[in-house]
Amino acid sequence: MPEIATETPGMLEEESLLDSFTKIPSISKASMFDTDHGTRVSMEVSQRDVPANATRKSLVHFLLDEKTLEDGEAETFLSPLMENIVYMTPSPSGKKTFVVKKENDKKSVILQIYNRMSLEFEIVVPEKLHGPVVNDGWFGIGASWSKDERFIAYTAERAKSKQTPEWGGLGNGSDDNKSDADPKEKKWRGVGEFEEDWGELNTGKRAPAVFVFDVVARSVTLGALPDDHFSYGQPVWAPDGEHLAYVCWEHESSVFPRMKQKLGIVYCFNRQCVIKCCKWPNVQEAKILTPEHRSAFSPRFSSNGDLFFLSQDNAVRSGTHNATPSLHSLCRENFLSGMEETGVPQATGLVGTKNFKDSKKEFPGFYTTMLHHNPFVELGNKRYVWATVQWRSDLAVIAVDTESGQVIRASPDNGSSWSLLGITQRSILVLESNPGCPAKLHATRLTGEEQNLNALEWTSIMLPDLESYPASVAKSLQNIQHKTLRVEAHDSTENPINSFEATVIHCGEAKPTLLVPHGGPHTAYSSQFVMSISYLVASGYNVITVNYRGSTGFGEDFVQSLPGNIGDQDVKDCYQALLRAKDEGLVSEEQIAVVGGSHGGFLSSHLIGQYPDVFKAAILRNPVCNISMMVHLTDIPDWCFIETYGSDEGLKRAQTCVSVEDLLNMENKSPVKYVENVKAPVLMMLGGGDRRVPMDDGKRYLARLKQRHDSPDSRLIVFDNDDHGLTKPQTEFEQWITALWWLKKFIHHD
Repeated sequence: MPEIATETPGMLEEESLLDSFTKIPSISKASMFDTDHGTRVSMEVSQRDVPANATRKSLVHFLLDEKTLEDGEAETFLSPLMENIVYMTPSPSGKKTFVVKKENDKKSVILQIYNRMSLEFEIVVPEKLHGPVVNDGWFGIGASWSKDERFIAYTAERAKSKQTPEWGGLGNGSDDNKSDADPKEKKWRGVGEFEEDWGELNTGKRAPAVFVFDVVARSVTLGALPDDHFSYGQPVWAPDGEHLAYVCWEHESSVFPRMKQKLGIVYCFNRQCVIKCCKWPNVQEAKILTPEHRSAFSPRFSSNGDLFFLSQDNAVRSGTHNATPSLHSLCRENFLSGMEETGVPQATGLVGTKNFKDSKKEFPGFYTTMLHHNPFVELGNKRYVWATVQWRSDLAVIAVDTESGQVIRASPDNGSSWSLLGITQRSILVLESNPGCPAKLHATRLTGEEQNLNALEWTSIMLPDLESYPASVAKSLQNIQHKTLRVEAHDSTENPINSFEATVIHCGEAKPTLLVPHGGPHTAYSSQFVMSISYLVASGYNVITVNYRGSTGFGEDFVQSLPGNIGDQDVKDCYQALLRAKDEGLVSEEQIAVVGGSHGGFLSSHLIGQYPDVFKAAILRNPVCNISMMVHLTDIPDWCFIETYGSDEGLKRAQTCVSVEDLLNMENKSPVKYVENVKAPVLMMLGGGDRRVPMDDGKRYLARLKQRHDSPDSRLIVFDNDDHGLTKPQTEFEQWITALWWLKKFIHHD
């Protein structure tokens, strides 16, 4: 990076530190099996490979037994995963493994079955049967084995619905009557009719469908009847091995009937969906199991055949892209009667909607995006569903009594974030994380009898090299602290939702300070380790992350307080968080910048326009700058209406043909309204493939800024091959070293 190194001395040291930070591995999930000798654990570990612009994945294996728990240390061995492996799913017994591989020609898929020693067989699935296998964490999350281990259900893109037209070869008559030995004219295929996709992160991908792999017959068939109006995914077998459940999404949203298009689905839980089920192989007789819900997903069967699932009815009802999920159950008898021709299944609400309470101890709601693949544990005569949820500004592991719906916080409330990695009837493995601690494993043993889940004894498990960081990183992490603050809202006297939270990540004293609001807006920051944030702190900055009103994790009314008030309530909340951090003595008064992406970029742009004398620099990542422009370009135009007007009015007004009145109101909510006030130098980074906030929005904002005769410094970087998240390893590296250069250039500090 010669320009950065010469313009601002000392960047080589920062580059070296960032390189070390990018090598920190992360643990995403674990497969666990109980044996006579203990619990066998296989964890998936990821690590950035910046030069290759890819992510390395490996499996780390160890035995969780009494000796491991006594010593607090496990003996591990690592097996790297090959680059062309999509995923691996072990069978219920752990004796077989289903492996999906991408073929080198990228037009077909290889399905493999391994036993505990070797490959048993593999088949090649041609593109005429289906496209690439889907493992995006939403439509597809690995595969589901039937209990007898004969059938495997998985999600893949549908085959092309129509053959594209063939052209050429018509000059000297048809080639149809020529033999193979005769010379023929060269032909070529056209592109054919455009096929809509699901927007951001799904560009060019065909609609997902469910397929079933018969391990005995070595054949693949459709698991759900194809329909051009629906997509299918998240398949799971019932324990009887006869019933296959899956989720069905409608392509044209009935929530927004005047938008005749397939709206973006990534991070959008307001897309209507139901759970359907068939008695295999009678796919044509599939029935809806959740007729009372406009949203039902993440189906999971307990060992006795009860069905549990999540619902985002609150998001569908309100139109907000994320809201408060609820947990429901359908008992086996009700499930089976619902499969009858005249049966009507009726689910029971287990954990419903919670509203805001100004207390960290109160359970705020079931804030999770997906249930664990096997979340059930039986203790005595009780069964529990285990999950990781957002609990205000932390992540917490909870257990839900499936009879009473009682929610128990099973992980310690110590200011860190705790996540469920794996669970069996004997053992639970969790991950603790905070800004100064990327990963720490803990485990506990289950007795099978009733236990006090509020007071589980968690044993720290040391893994070789897990916490062995480069010296520069280790030293930095030792100094990083964090403190979550209660912030009183500016309108607390007249608003019942009178407070929110912000977390200051710091090294113990006032430093140049970065205010970092999250995107969404209906998401949240948790206290877990985030590489970019800890890197900024290690580089000499204090960081304030803000869970302003409208964030998830605090209650449904907390979420719904923001739509219709964006650009005002959320902006003032961010400024109040800054003032609150000043009260703690952790802000350097004249050295404040703002950093944000997506809606966080919207807020950052607003802050430098509404408080121009406060912020000395701004870093905007794929920001929403002008909603009236975004509404014509984005894959989620419904967002523009809901956030501008609020739920009731937004649902009424949302349509493809946007009125002049709507455009004026959208622009009035946007940061571009205050562009004439901006004094802070602006660094903007955009993704060339961003379909959520297409880059013309940001580029036009910079053009408006530059046309001023007193325009502040600005710079634009476009990552052509990245999308809204700007998450590819090389993108991530360049954007944060460039951000640090920008901050050093305009915020002077020792």
